[in-house]
Amino acid sequence: MKTFVQKNVILFVLAAIISPCMAIDGVIVQTTDYAFREKWNYSPSTSTSLISISDTVFHEQTLFITAIASDCKLDSRKMADVVYSVKVFYPDHTLYTKWENIPLFQGKSYDIKHLHMSQQVQNLTFQGKEPLGTYQIEMVITDNVAKTSKTIESKLVLANLPSYESISFNMTMLEQWMDNYYLHPCPEQALAAYLYASQQDLLSEETRFWPILSMEKEIYQHNSFLYPQLLDCFSHQDTTTQQHLLVLIHYLGLDDAKFRAFLSTYNQWYLSYLDSNPYPDIYGEINSPVLLDMLWGNFMASGSYQPILKLIHTLDYAKYEKCLEKYKNNEDLRNASEKELNDVVKYMSYKSLVWSLTSNCRRHNIVKQYCEWASEHEKLSKQQRKDLKSILENSSQN
Repeated sequence: MKTFVQKNVILFVLAAIISPCMAIDGVIVQTTDYAFREKWNYSPSTSTSLISISDTVFHEQTLFITAIASDCKLDSRKMADVVYSVKVFYPDHTLYTKWENIPLFQGKSYDIKHLHMSQQVQNLTFQGKEPLGTYQIEMVITDNVAKTSKTIESKLVLANLPSYESISFNMTMLEQWMDNYYLHPCPEQALAAYLYASQQDLLSEETRFWPILSMEKEIYQHNSFLYPQLLDCFSHQDTTTQQHLLVLIHYLGLDDAKFRAFLSTYNQWYLSYLDSNPYPDIYGEINSPVLLDMLWGNFMASGSYQPILKLIHTLDYAKYEKCLEKYKNNEDLRNASEKELNDVVKYMSYKSLVWSLTSNCRRHNIVKQYCEWASEHEKLSKQQRKDLKSILENSSQN
């Protein structure tokens, strides 16, 4: 089960419980969401920023722990000095690990009621020998100026990684999983989702294959504890599913000599083919609508700001409109140079991009927040700023 930290809700709650002496207050952030800081930093302060709070982890999975605080006291120089400490206790209540006097907010504060998230993040990874069960996390937030502190406790369950065979999908469930993953990261379901997509023949279509692969690759790259399960399942799959798994395994760099030695002749040949076809660079030149789909796949896996910013930068492809007008039918295109054909594809990508950004601003609040942030804070070209303004306006219409 996961809950959320919401930027504006926290502010409301902290303001409601504040005492007349204005003591320090705050919350624990414990999450397996590696993009949580981007979701916090790149959303307007007046908007709701959702950070998934995790209460269950698996061996070798990384949990990120930090603190958010408000209502600190300032010294005579208008400076704040807030730190936090963390202790993690075994299920038997003995100490497992601790971190002490971590800077949360130190320096000049323009608003003492402003929510501050520490720049320091502690990584907690259970290495494999720790007992399963419920661990206790104790955080103490200390205001060194006011000489006050706040103790906060939470629980964390260390569980066995479920078998991919125990996780079932249907088409509706798969669509919901992909659509909501960045809100509810559940990497333990990634393999079952990929196998289902393969078995339903979804990966035979290029327009579906690449965004799904991009999403899965992003998930696995940040959850290496899943690698053994991915490799172990390979030999139990049919030929087509093995081929789809080979693509993911290869582009994750897991197809070492030991793995290749046990492959069939066909699968070895297929890996040789993949060796000569590098993974597309989604942050390089966008020369195909497929790369736009892959950027969206990357975003759906992470909720990260960077793929959205890359999409916004690609709005400059509006400049290729004249090239499309020049070639109004297929016969004209036969006489086009390779560069002109590429320019036509870029303009078609631009048209697709405007539609997808508008649509996803409507469907996903965080996409709209990122676009609003970029519009206010990024150095954008006139074309990018013009289109982004139009996209935001259109996304607000019914």
